[in-house]
Amino acid sequence: MVRTADGSMPILIEALAANEQELQELMKSNPDLLPVEELGLAPAPLLVIGRETPVASGAVDLICLSKGGEILIIEFKTGPQNTDFRHAVAQLLDYGAQIYGLDYGEFEQAVPIQFFASKDCTDVQLMGKRSLDAAASVLWPGITAEEIAQMKETISNQLQSGGFWYVLAAQRFTNTIKNVIMYMNKIAPIARFFAIELVKFDGVISAYESRTIIKPEAMATKAASRLEEAKFLQQIVEAGYRSALEEFFDGCRGLHYETYWGTVGCSIRLPNPTRTPVSIAWVNPPDRSGWNGLRDVTLGLDWYDENIRGLGEYAQGYSEAVNSIAGAQVLERKGSFRGVHLSPPAFMQAFPAILELLRDLYGKVNGPTSAPS
Repeated sequence: MVRTADGSMPILIEALAANEQELQELMKSNPDLLPVEELGLAPAPLLVIGRETPVASGAVDLICLSKGGEILIIEFKTGPQNTDFRHAVAQLLDYGAQIYGLDYGEFEQAVPIQFFASKDCTDVQLMGKRSLDAAASVLWPGITAEEIAQMKETISNQLQSGGFWYVLAAQRFTNTIKNVIMYMNKIAPIARFFAIELVKFDGVISAYESRTIIKPEAMATKAASRLEEAKFLQQIVEAGYRSALEEFFDGCRGLHYETYWGTVGCSIRLPNPTRTPVSIAWVNPPDRSGWNGLRDVTLGLDWYDENIRGLGEYAQGYSEAVNSIAGAQVLERKGSFRGVHLSPPAFMQAFPAILELLRDLYGKVNGPTSAPS
């Protein structure tokens, strides 16, 4: 019922949406219609990062991102009257397969940056944004640098594992589709599958309601906890490598660099006088990859990080300098990241020179009087 200005209370009647585009446009303009808390996501607005995103097999109706970094792949159907309704879950999986395996930079360039530059992005605050960092800061005011780093790590981990959040939104679901979605939740615990009814009501006004019909069981395992330096070093079996890393961490602290610990490894961040700190190095254990699939010790820059502008000409100088480090292997990447990988033996030989490089970079960016002696 709706109370009108004259005091009457006309009843709104459930009605069919005209087509998929009506539902899609409604959700794109009002992503808060998705019941994020019922989906188990952070109680914050979703960030729309793609609409009709082109992939090899078609176009993804909607791609959203939660504040925690979960990627939602959303497909809209009006219901059983759709000729391809039976294939909707297969479409979702196919779309997920198209972004599975991308590194963070490739995903950022192919999906959100393309969307922010397109006519489909109608939010003036997001138009033309060149990074997810910048878009996140607009949509979620007050988000911290640590939260953004955790968001990026979660995105990167999902891209490597394929553990996306698949959402099928329709006005009605058949029992067959319900059974398929429940079955997928049973056999594919890394990914999560949801059925959301988006119901339209017509009358003196049009109104919409979303209902969560199917969702997976709550995760039985606890979220991975953040590391700290001591726990990380305990994982390093080779004594010489462990000692070199310990000296490296001590040296970075002495040079006033910041260390951000994630669930796998850490990033080393350069204080930036005009912007937030910039990640310039990453350290991960020998047997696991961290953000963007990086392994061991990596030096470099993510060139779509808008905070790099605060480094001025020194960003390019640093990028060129790391390429000349003895034993460093230049990484060939299609995304925005450029850098070098150092195996444990190479790092043990090169870390004193790396610390000198970081000392020089800090002094150039923050002023010679700020650089430690």
